[in-house]
Amino acid sequence: MLSDPQDLFFTSSDTPMDLCSDGTYLYTVSTTKSLKKFSLSSFTQVGSSVTVGSSTPTGICLLNGVCAVVVNQGAQVNYVELSTGYVTTRTTNALATANTVSTCGQQVATVGASAMATTSTLGKLQVITLNFISQISPTSVSGALPTVVIAKESTGAAANRWICGTNNGKVTELDSAGNVIKTILLPTTPNVGTAPSQVVTGLSHYPPNLAVTTAYGLLYIYEYESSNLLYTQRIVDGQGTSGSYAGTILCASVSGHTLLGHGRAGGQGEQSFTEIFFDAQNPVYSWYKQVNSQRLISLHINPQSQKGFLTNSSPSDMGFRSYNISGISKTTEATECQNPPGVRVPGRIIRLRDQGIGQICVEADTNIPDTPTNVICSEGCNYIEIAIIDDGGTDKWDIREFSK
Repeated sequence: MLSDPQDLFFTSSDTPMDLCSDGTYLYTVSTTKSLKKFSLSSFTQVGSSVTVGSSTPTGICLLNGVCAVVVNQGAQVNYVELSTGYVTTRTTNALATANTVSTCGQQVATVGASAMATTSTLGKLQVITLNFISQISPTSVSGALPTVVIAKESTGAAANRWICGTNNGKVTELDSAGNVIKTILLPTTPNVGTAPSQVVTGLSHYPPNLAVTTAYGLLYIYEYESSNLLYTQRIVDGQGTSGSYAGTILCASVSGHTLLGHGRAGGQGEQSFTEIFFDAQNPVYSWYKQVNSQRLISLHINPQSQKGFLTNSSPSDMGFRSYNISGISKTTEATECQNPPGVRVPGRIIRLRDQGIGQICVEADTNIPDTPTNVICSEGCNYIEIAIIDDGGTDKWDIREFSK
């Protein structure tokens, strides 16, 4: 559950645009073209702000653990050495980031020793390393603008890849050379507003699932490798169109948890910020609402501190806020079926994560053998577990509750 909100008020002329973190610090970039560093333990600024360049930043990520990479509304990339604050600006091959709908997070993401960033140039993304910037033109992005990009959660042969969303409803997996591994085309029916296609505004990946949000206020959950659409939900208050941005954004996943921000069309009225567990087919929402007429810009989870962060376009109201979030560490809990008592038998286990009234999801649904079996769950969560066995053609069931 989201709890214990803490605010950090920027000056009225300084809006935080994006944020990232390591195990010790949170880093933000803002409209005053500055980078600020905050302690994750005390939530106070550490050192002075660093001027990062001559353009307004739109995204930040960490590269090789030694520097921050800042992308901008202008055609430049800034490298900030974390230990000294020394800034290097490169313009060769640099492109401005995407601003097709409205400035939002997920403009740049790190995989290994490289970062990939959106651009405002049709069909192009930029790949950034410590030594150079290159432009790539993936075939699946031809004629479209890349709007958001995230690192793909994967290992082995599938590692070192990104997932990119576009303004024509495509979600594409890429490597650093621009090779297209796979593409998902979001559905255009049922039509929402006047949308000929979906503008992707948020992505979050945790195997086996991918969450996608759009400028028209829709959330999609896919079983990613098969491209099977599991779940669709309209989440925006009011009708969002490309001319009235609905503020529907996501952040990178941590163990199947992501944060989702949304609000009324045109940024009017109540803005909502929620925690979603989408590693199950039917995601569970842990709502926390705030009243604010400004739109959310960027969301972030820091796994070490178990805090979620948001930035907002009204710095004097609530420019930067943190929340404690639910347990995000995966673990297991042993279970077994017996019939009669003392005799172990195979069965089906349905493990429900219980976040309170109206906030429940299936975290595991699996068959187990006639031995004690470890089944996945999450630290800091409450569970309802249902066991079902076949007793000579008749189903029998039992139920238990436990906490991790």
